[in-house]
Amino acid sequence: ALHINNGLLQIEYKDDGKGFDYADKTLFHNGMHNIESRMQVIQGRYDFFSVIGKGMKVSLFIPIKQTNESNNKNSDRR
Repeated sequence: ALHINNGLLQIEYKDDGKGFDYADKTLFHNGMHNIESRMQVIQGRYDFFSVIGKGMKVSLFIPIKQTNESNNKNSDRR
């Protein structure tokens, strides 16, 4: 799902799969490191939530800069 709220683009992914154990960092260490470093570069943040046997949810929050045109829905687009 995609949402824009208060200058943030929120990208949300969730599934009802196996989930994972946060304590077992060998399962996802590289992927988490990549997401963390990319969020730092763009000054964003992320949240992970997982329950073994019930799935997971990942949310990315990315700051966006809206232009005057995108803020004005009635702008003239010649």
